[in-house]
Amino acid sequence: MRCEALLNRVSELRGHLFLDGDRMGYRLPDTREGQELLVELRQNREALLTILRCMEADPVALHRHAIELGVRIVRWEPTDPPFQLNRFTIVTNTHAFIHATMRQLEHRLAGNDLLAGNWSLPELIERLDRAGVAVALDNGRAATR
Repeated sequence: MRCEALLNRVSELRGHLFLDGDRMGYRLPDTREGQELLVELRQNREALLTILRCMEADPVALHRHAIELGVRIVRWEPTDPPFQLNRFTIVTNTHAFIHATMRQLEHRLAGNDLLAGNWSLPELIERLDRAGVAVALDNGRAATR
């Protein structure tokens, strides 16, 4: 299985991969699917480590399209999970949350309201800010603090 598909499966299971020095750390649910995924992650460990190192060195790498649309990442300090996003929401996987919110921001900038989750630009920027990522939009649209 390709590494991108593995990363998507980790997100679908609400798991988390991270670097622990030179080792790959993980948090996966203790289910049959989680155990099967763990076997595949171990088989692709070196490739996944390379991806995790690249993501740590260049957190913007997965969001090139958003940058082309005029988004600049001003601060990248992801909040340690779990954290309370609002009164009703607790985020347990910060990186997956940031990735999903960046995708919604891309859709909002491209004019796809439905795929943006019906969040406005200021709401998406605020959600990223609470997760520890400050972005600025070029072309005078908006900016974060």
